[in-house]
Amino acid sequence: YWDWTDERTAKEGLPDLLRPRAVVLKLPNGGSRTLSTNPLATYHFEDPRPNGFQNIDNDARDPWNPWAPIDKAYFKDWTSSYRWPTSTVNPKEEYYRQDMYVPSNDDYGWKSLKTAVGLLFSFPSDADKDEYPFIWDEFSNTRFQSKGTKAARKMKDYKAGNLEQPHNKVHLDLGGLGHMANNDYAGFDPIFYLH
Repeated sequence: YWDWTDERTAKEGLPDLLRPRAVVLKLPNGGSRTLSTNPLATYHFEDPRPNGFQNIDNDARDPWNPWAPIDKAYFKDWTSSYRWPTSTVNPKEEYYRQDMYVPSNDDYGWKSLKTAVGLLFSFPSDADKDEYPFIWDEFSNTRFQSKGTKAARKMKDYKAGNLEQPHNKVHLDLGGLGHMANNDYAGFDPIFYLH
């Protein structure tokens, strides 16, 4: 389990165990064993890739991911999952870029993530029960279905936060140009199952 909002995330960013391609395990008998493929760092694809895999040009128009590189993601060609890869068929992972965004205290860093998660626990107890569906609509997704109805009813804005925004932020912070930042490919990155 990895707590996105833990103070250690602010200081250290992504836990070290989730990065190296190889990992040394300490065994109960005092010995150790090296795994040449860290199952928490990457997933290796069979050849050929599953049908439907394609390379994607990132046009950098995503307002939630302003630091994403304007490059191509080679999902069809990459032989394993990557986090913050360079835009080449044989990429290097640029974890230093991830380290700039995850622990930072600016509008896109850990501080904003912690605030967004904290807002999830601020459901307005003073709201009329008639307003609960509208508050739920804001809480449950990033595209409010009831926005027009809410405005017509002259309801106040509760700013209770929404569940999807911090979740989406984790995808983007962890992925860069890689698998975790793309909904169609995120499930191939082992970190998907820890977020």
